[in-house]
Amino acid sequence: MSDLNHDPAYPSYVEEYFDKSTEREVFTEWVLANASKIVVSDFSSGKYAILDVGTPDGDTDLQILSLIWRNLEPGTETSFRIVNAQAAVLEKYKAALSSSKKREYKKIAFDWRAASLPDYLGGKSGESGGCKMNLVFFMQSLYYEEPEQVLVDVYDKELEHNGVIVCVVQDEGNFAVRMQNELRGKDFPKSKRNVSGKDIVAVAEKHEWKCEVDTLEYIVDVGECLKQGSSKGDMLLDMMFNVKDLRKQAPADVSEHITKSLEKEAASSGGSRILREKVAIVMIYK
Repeated sequence: MSDLNHDPAYPSYVEEYFDKSTEREVFTEWVLANASKIVVSDFSSGKYAILDVGTPDGDTDLQILSLIWRNLEPGTETSFRIVNAQAAVLEKYKAALSSSKKREYKKIAFDWRAASLPDYLGGKSGESGGCKMNLVFFMQSLYYEEPEQVLVDVYDKELEHNGVIVCVVQDEGNFAVRMQNELRGKDFPKSKRNVSGKDIVAVAEKHEWKCEVDTLEYIVDVGECLKQGSSKGDMLLDMMFNVKDLRKQAPADVSEHITKSLEKEAASSGGSRILREKVAIVMIYK
């Protein structure tokens, strides 16, 4: 079964997910209220560099970039490096940037790297430019690599002294993670790792890194997932599990178990079927 994030149509799946989920809004509000937790450099160099790794959605990250930029000292020379192996995501990112009228984007140096994180770290995406990063974002992107090795490499090779790594991952109690665990041993389409906030904290503690965790609740309207033959429902379910054509590829008993569990857990609300989920934000400080 193929990883959804490698599919050329991935941006449309992301768009469908955010249309039915409040995760993007919840996280953006968190950044607005908590910028002081992640913008902690002393700015003595007059420069500030941000690395964005594997984001699924450029629109969200540009909103967050604006919020971060407003918390920098006036006149700070700011750079924003985007590393992503998915060409379609990068193109959508660039389109959002070019259509924006926000003045701050004209003052930020953007650096696009069409590469996987291992290729980037291995120097296969061009010269690094010799600058260390003050802030690194992993926005729902740690599922696709070996998380401990990635974090160690980024912490040691990319992160500036007093820098911060922000990992946005699912909570261990979320629906897709629990389904993967419940169906362990069956022919289940498990294409991404069960990486949760708890796992990232364990890595930080193992390496004696200072870290802090916030957990935010958001909702997903899964009503379309419960409609027979709904293409939008299939897209949303695929996005939740990061598997292309989950219902077509999963065995009948696995698909039925997921659907029945979703029917049981999703609460009815004004014609919608609401699933309450949580996102974990783990901040690692150097």
